[in-house]
Amino acid sequence: MRNGVHWSDTHGTFEHHPTYGFAREVASARVSIASDQASMRRAQLALDLPAIRQFSTQTDIYLRVEDWVNKTLNFRGAEAVFSEEPDAEADLNFDMAMPAYTIDYFMAVFFPWLDWTLHEYQDADNGAGEVAVHILRVKLSDVGNAALTLDEFYRSELPPFRPEPEILHMHDDREDECDFGNPN
Repeated sequence: MRNGVHWSDTHGTFEHHPTYGFAREVASARVSIASDQASMRRAQLALDLPAIRQFSTQTDIYLRVEDWVNKTLNFRGAEAVFSEEPDAEADLNFDMAMPAYTIDYFMAVFFPWLDWTLHEYQDADNGAGEVAVHILRVKLSDVGNAALTLDEFYRSELPPFRPEPEILHMHDDREDECDFGNPN
């Protein structure tokens, strides 16, 4: 996928297209969603739910984000590590690219469901002058927890529909006191 987000795990393949809005490819079916900003953010959060669920089950999470310092499209890819060791093998890869001036903006756009702190910054000089790496310690944010709560609500069953029993005639004791058949 060019100029957008593409990530995959064992649950499927997910995409974001910056011009046409968001779409998710599942079993060769494509679903398109409105392209206003609120709809796109809502859709992206829904598309990120498998990753949000996966992050919610982990206690130690690091996110490594590549910053190609000499390129306009500088933020390219992210790797999630579910381990106490931030240099461990990645458990989840995010294939994404975005021109951004700061890691703050990148995280706000692609991972609004995570709170983060900078664990380590590996300067580009350590990567042949091309690639710096932001190693972030992350956890679910209020947005991520809210997304899980809403998803649980959406998946929950409605109570069974039980119509009230039909009431043909309700007897009122006052009917005995009045003679409705006699108008006088």
